[in-house]
Amino acid sequence: MSNPWKYAGLGCLNLLAVIVAIAIAQPILHRAHASEVVGVAVITALVVLVYLASVRWVERRAPDEFKADRALPEWIAGLILGFVLFSAVMGILWALGVYHSGGRGTTRGLAAGLMLALSSGIMEEILFRGLLFRVSAKILGTWGALLLTAALFGAVHVFNPGATVSSSLAIALEAGILLGAAYAATARLWLPMGLHIAWNFTEGPLFGMTVSGGSMGAGLLRGR
Repeated sequence: MSNPWKYAGLGCLNLLAVIVAIAIAQPILHRAHASEVVGVAVITALVVLVYLASVRWVERRAPDEFKADRALPEWIAGLILGFVLFSAVMGILWALGVYHSGGRGTTRGLAAGLMLALSSGIMEEILFRGLLFRVSAKILGTWGALLLTAALFGAVHVFNPGATVSSSLAIALEAGILLGAAYAATARLWLPMGLHIAWNFTEGPLFGMTVSGGSMGAGLLRGR
């Protein structure tokens, strides 16, 4: 689409449709007493469906950010990179005496933790990279979109349990920049989704740490 403002405007309508869908679904799931895992999974599926429908019927374009020909290699690359990066973080914290291993934990929370990591990775990447980054890049350029979405990504995490200004700034610099760069490098969502999912899964269900202030339950390893 040659007109960047029209492109951005249609993208904002897509974002609005996704936000409205979430706002409608949340109270329904709450009244149905759905568990956290079920609720997040349902909302994530709804976000994907509404996003793709809006791409087709509102934006009237092909969803190039979901091109299937590069899905598997970019998804796998993201998963591996996310696991390696967070494991390296934990290794550094252990070497500095900040992280103290408590030995083997439990496998009971792995399935639920994986579902939560999948849901948050997919949903947040659609919102922040598939919509906000893609739309703002048409007006602000790649660097402007990278800075804007990184700042917003850090800002929304300030409402998490135990959050501080410094923790939100760290999330903006680490996750916001990293995931935005992954999307900018490929113009597809597979790599940032894989990174996001593996980072959260490694942090919570594997190492037993809190993910953005929220607990995913006991991890495969115990530590503090």
